[in-house]
Amino acid sequence: MRIKALGNENQHIFILRNVSVLDSGNYSCVYSLYKHFPKKVTVSGYNTIQVQVTGIHLVKSAVIQSGRSTVRKGEDIGLTCSISESEPQLLYIYICKDGLGKTPRTVYNQSYAHFSIKNVSLEDSGVYSCVYSAQKYDVSEIIDTERGNSILIKVFDPQWQINLTRLICSFGVVMLACLIMVYDVCF
Repeated sequence: MRIKALGNENQHIFILRNVSVLDSGNYSCVYSLYKHFPKKVTVSGYNTIQVQVTGIHLVKSAVIQSGRSTVRKGEDIGLTCSISESEPQLLYIYICKDGLGKTPRTVYNQSYAHFSIKNVSLEDSGVYSCVYSAQKYDVSEIIDTERGNSILIKVFDPQWQINLTRLICSFGVVMLACLIMVYDVCF
C-alpha cells in the first residue's frame, strides 16, 4: 500500500511512499460517512495543494520479461515491460541495461511495451530492467536505482566451440600422420 492514513477522527496525516514524478499534481481531502471506491470519488476539497516531485527518482519500476535469458551472438531477443498499476494514458517506458537507460518507447492506453534487440553481440550481455514515467526524458537521464525486477541476459559466442573442435581435429590428423610415419619407418 503506497498511501497510509494516520491520525484520529478529527485530523489525518497521509503518507505517500515511494513517490515518483507520476505522483506530481494537485491534492485535496474530502470525507464521507460512507465508504466509496477511490475511482468513484469525483469531487475535490476546498484547500488544494500542488505537489511537484523532483529529484533522482524520475521513474517507477516496471516488470520485465523475456522468453529466454541466454542467447547466441547474432540472434535477436525480445523483452516485454509491463505496468500493473493504473497510470495515465500516455506513458514513456524505458529499457535499462545495468541500471542505465538504453531504449525508450512511447505507449498510449497500454500497460506494456515490447522491445527487440536485433543481432545481439557480447556487449549486449547484462542486467536488464524497465522503468516508466508520464514525462518524457532523454534516455541519458534515466537511471534505474531500484532494479527490483530485472533479468540477466547472457550472450554467448559459439565460435570458441568451433575453434576447439577444429583444434582437436587438427591434433588428431597430426597424430594420425605421426603414427603412419612411425609405422612406415618401423615396418
